[in-house]
Amino acid sequence: MLRGMDEDTVIEMDRPELLKSVANIIAKEQLEEAARVPLPTVEAGSIVSDPCSEEMRHSPGVREKLEVEERLWLREETKAEREAEERRAEREAELRRIEAHAEERRAEREAEEKRAEREERRARTGLMG
Repeated sequence: MLRGMDEDTVIEMDRPELLKSVANIIAKEQLEEAARVPLPTVEAGSIVSDPCSEEMRHSPGVREKLEVEERLWLREETKAEREAEERRAEREAELRRIEAHAEERRAEREAEEKRAEREERRARTGLMG
């Protein structure tokens, strides 16, 4: 029977209840087992005593390789920042061109309106005279 439960209770359980109870018991057992395993200390299990990190530290070329990778990463980051700045500058220049073109068209339209007003005045004064 299930731990801590009498036979009648287990027999009365439907399948989902029974599965849930079994899962809880298994989880509890796993937690108890994990609690019995000692946690790593500074001497056993830390990065300082990790044989892989010791091996990497003393392997020829590992440090140099990491430094090269870091420099490459920094170059790529700088390049990406520079490209982003260039794209921003291009967008701003394009915006200035568009604004200048719009201002030019506005000035042309105003000049055309003034010409039309002058011609209309001349036409009216010519009819009156």
